[in-house]
This record gives sequence, C-alpha cells and structure tokens, in this order.
Amino acid sequence: MRLLQTSLLLVCLSLLSPALAAAQSQNGSLARAAEALRSDAVYVDTEAERALTSEEAQRLRAQIRSANAGPIRVAILPERAKDEAGGDASAAAREIAEAVGEPGTYAVIVGSSFRAGETGNLPVSQLGGRDFGGGDFGGGGDF
Repeated sequence: MRLLQTSLLLVCLSLLSPALAAAQSQNGSLARAAEALRSDAVYVDTEAERALTSEEAQRLRAQIRSANAGPIRVAILPERAKDEAGGDASAAAREIAEAVGEPGTYAVIVGSSFRAGETGNLPVSQLGGRDFGGGDFGGGGDF
C-alpha cells in the first residue's frame, strides 16, 4: 500500500512539474524586472551578484533623468536569471524588453554578463530574435 501511495505521489509530481516551472518562470526574475521597469528606470534584484545599493540605484535614476536621452531602462539580475531564458543573457534582455512592451534602450546585467540594446521605433511585439543594429542584445560581454 505504501509503495502505491509513493508511486501515485511521484506520478502527480511529474505531471505538475511543467506547470510549476511555467508558474515559477512567470514569477521569476525576468518577470519581476519587467514589471518594475514599466514604472521605474532601474530595477535591482537584491540577490544579484553585482547589485547596487539603494543610494547607487537612486544616483543612476537621477543620471538617467538628467541625461534626457529618452527612455532608458536598467536591470541588474542574478546569474540564475539566465536559466529563465535558456541560459542566454541576450535572450533574457530581449524577454525583459518584450515584457515591458515599450520602446527604448535596455541595459541588462545578468550575473557577470552585460547586454544592451535599443528597440527603436519597432513595435515591441516584433522584437523576437531580430537584430537592433549596434545594440542587438548581443552587445556587451562578460565581466
């Protein structure tokens, strides 16, 4: 009887795994960053290896405002956030830009990788795997 209960539990867990992974991804680092960047130019995940202090993030916001360079969004995320985008920092940056849904310049630090790109006047729904000319979310590199 105990073996049957254990087997049923394992089957249920294996069936739930994809749903749990999808739910986790929807509430993961990329989704939190996108949500925050809809109303704030800077998002810093407190678990990021290269996290800014509150004061540093405020100074960065002030510099972005004073530069008057158009919409600029910066996300600083932990290395594990790449896992939500198939292990690819460029894909993570692209996913954030797509989820925010606004044109602009996006700078994303994921662990030790930096990616930046500009969506320009493209409808964000057309970003996909497209190059953005000079800042194709493949730009940047690792620290």
